[in-house]
Amino acid sequence: MRKTIGLVSLILAAIPAYAQRGYPQIEMVYPGAVSRGTSTEVLVSGHFSFRDPVMAMFEGDGISASIIGWKQLPEAKGYRKTGFPRDGVTLKVTVAANALPGIRAFRILTKGSLSTLGHLLLTDAPSVNETEPNNTIEQAQSIEIPQTVNGLLDEDADIDVYKFRAHAGDRVSFIVHAARLQRPVPFLERAFSDITISLRDERDQELAAADDWQGEDPQLYYKFQKDGTYYLRLWEARYQSGKDKWWYALSALTAPQVTSVFPPVVRVGGKARLELKGFNLDGLNPYDIEVPAAAKGRMEFPVTSPRGASVITVGITDLPALIEPPQHTGPVSIQTPVGINGRISANDEVDRYRFRARGRERLEFEVFAHRFGSPLDSILEIRDSKGRLLDANDDQANTVGYDGRFAAALAIPPQKDSRMEWTAPEDGEYEVDIRDANYFGGVDYVYHLAVRPQRGDFRLIVDDDRLPMGPGESATCVVTVERLNGFAGPVKLFARDLPPGVTAMESVIPAHLDQGAIVLTAAAGARLDARFVIIGGASGQIERIARPHAPMGSVNGKFLLPVNSVEAAVTEAADIIVEVTPKNVTLRPGDSVSLDVTVKRNGYSGAVELNVISWNLTQEFSKLPRGVVFDDKQSKTSLGPNETKGRITFRVQPDAPMLDNYLMTVIGQIAYNRVFMTRSAAAFRLNVAPANGQNTAATLSSHEPVGNN
Repeated sequence: MRKTIGLVSLILAAIPAYAQRGYPQIEMVYPGAVSRGTSTEVLVSGHFSFRDPVMAMFEGDGISASIIGWKQLPEAKGYRKTGFPRDGVTLKVTVAANALPGIRAFRILTKGSLSTLGHLLLTDAPSVNETEPNNTIEQAQSIEIPQTVNGLLDEDADIDVYKFRAHAGDRVSFIVHAARLQRPVPFLERAFSDITISLRDERDQELAAADDWQGEDPQLYYKFQKDGTYYLRLWEARYQSGKDKWWYALSALTAPQVTSVFPPVVRVGGKARLELKGFNLDGLNPYDIEVPAAAKGRMEFPVTSPRGASVITVGITDLPALIEPPQHTGPVSIQTPVGINGRISANDEVDRYRFRARGRERLEFEVFAHRFGSPLDSILEIRDSKGRLLDANDDQANTVGYDGRFAAALAIPPQKDSRMEWTAPEDGEYEVDIRDANYFGGVDYVYHLAVRPQRGDFRLIVDDDRLPMGPGESATCVVTVERLNGFAGPVKLFARDLPPGVTAMESVIPAHLDQGAIVLTAAAGARLDARFVIIGGASGQIERIARPHAPMGSVNGKFLLPVNSVEAAVTEAADIIVEVTPKNVTLRPGDSVSLDVTVKRNGYSGAVELNVISWNLTQEFSKLPRGVVFDDKQSKTSLGPNETKGRITFRVQPDAPMLDNYLMTVIGQIAYNRVFMTRSAAAFRLNVAPANGQNTAATLSSHEPVGNN
């Protein structure tokens, strides 16, 4: 089996021109912001072939796009050559006047493939593009208030300066979207632009400045004291250039800006009164909402005033609600189960809650803060009645994997919100404390702490967000289950809302494993199309939707970026179609088997690598079932030009657990660089039967009842 090694910076010098599909990698979107109620031309550019674009698909309502055309583009100065010329697609993006402002994700379908994810900002203000030169006060570009400016940092030490008129009493928010727009760009992990802004008067004296606020992006609120001409200076904090990958949207707004909502989580099926914190919130407090009885997870909605609109998010719970008492001293007594809405109001603050528990009572403690926009990086601590520390948790590290090495290797970033599964050692009184990991606090450091009895549950993670396939071809992704509160059942996977002509194979994650495969196959007559699909799993009465992740290609940073959607697409043709025989294999402990692999080539004659697990560089995203070992000496996984025959050999170890009809795949890979590649999958079923003389009742089946799909 091939284990790709090397550094991200080692890019293949040349890629065969006869590779049809491509891997359209979005690297810049310009302009990066478009205004509500307008139509705007937007250039989406990158590498690995945007030729023959068909359509762009945006997440959310109120935005659509048509294709204007494709063109080859000059390479950015200093850009490392990949063998693929830079090219791009021009879109005409139309935004409804009532569309929710904020960042929208999108992908582009070409005749050959489906692009990586891109981000576009929908702004409430009129938008203009930067005009160079504007590096000094003398060259400053004039803008209006309110307005959003689309700019580029394409030279080292580039400084962009904007001037505007303001009046005494004006309250203006200066907000930069840059790293947030660049975040889905592969290889840019840990190299997003880090912008700083400085507000200056006519004498070039600094009035205020801002650096990091939302990640690397700055945000500045200012009330002007007198009429005059003012300047806003913007630059990259390291005075570097992103070549063609550092674009930004600078918004100067008078609309309301909500920085926190309290309570951050509300009860389902009733009315809730919210307290909004932020800037320019005239007439918005208190803010009353109706929470539908069918609401789940979270609600997102606009708050509007004569100044404009802002979008807020609240979480939904069915737990009994408690608001942290104001001005309290000492621990607050609670009864479980409960959902506590609180705030770490000041630096060094620790909120303490006292409760009683029975011996061996199993409780779950979970914080909801960071996921709803709070800056709180929580830590939970549980103490006994004498103040002795019994347990603690910072970030929710992923606990998937049936051995420590695999759990540590998974490239999924941890959740900043704390979570603990805890068992009371004896009857008594206990205390749960919550604070910020760095002892920070403030009006925006809001949280919801859920305390409830442990009930078996699970979460699902998908290792890819794009599944392109040609007619007759199969595509695959890996679904990983994180088992919570002792959950030990099988999970039946599903894929819904598929494109016409695409079907999903039945797949179950057995009770003793943590991963399973989704395999989608396009019929021979399937037509060009793309759809947002839902991937999830069910066990008994529990059904959960999987959280998708996009591969990012970083060696030392995150390999997978959490995203909001998975898209499946039917393309016009496949470079290769992989077939495997036999399609159903039964082994006993100690047995081995070789699978014959045939690669059907469709105009592609270059190298093909075969794999049975998902690899990027030194990072594995999937693992063979426990007790099943790949025999690389008896396998042929590297196919040279025009070769069509390969071989995969497995051995079953003596202690291997039983398996029943477990879905696996052989993956044929065509590399575009050392990280990104097109993948064609061939599915087969693996059964591990009991050893001779073993009680078959001990078989671990992947076909136990799991509820309806």
